[in-house]
Amino acid sequence: QDKYNSPYCTSHARLVGTTNHPFNPPFPKDDANKTKRRKAPKDVRARSCRHCGSGEHWDIECKHHYEGMHMARTRLAETDVSELQAQDEYNELYYE
Repeated sequence: QDKYNSPYCTSHARLVGTTNHPFNPPFPKDDANKTKRRKAPKDVRARSCRHCGSGEHWDIECKHHYEGMHMARTRLAETDVSELQAQDEYNELYYE
């Protein structure tokens, strides 16, 4: 069997914290809000803010964080394992 046509030889690159499910942020993009940490999500190839879509700050630093958390809690029952794993990867980068 050709090792390059094997299903085990495929690779997929994606931003840390992303899933295969499309997501449109519920709030307008806010690139004026810059992170207070050493690196922004865009600098470490992490997904952009789930609340506004900006790559300049992390979810928890967004001015829409508290409004968005209410919506996130109500949708937890609809999540699958890949979404939870993606969020864990994202959190690991933030808390490094």
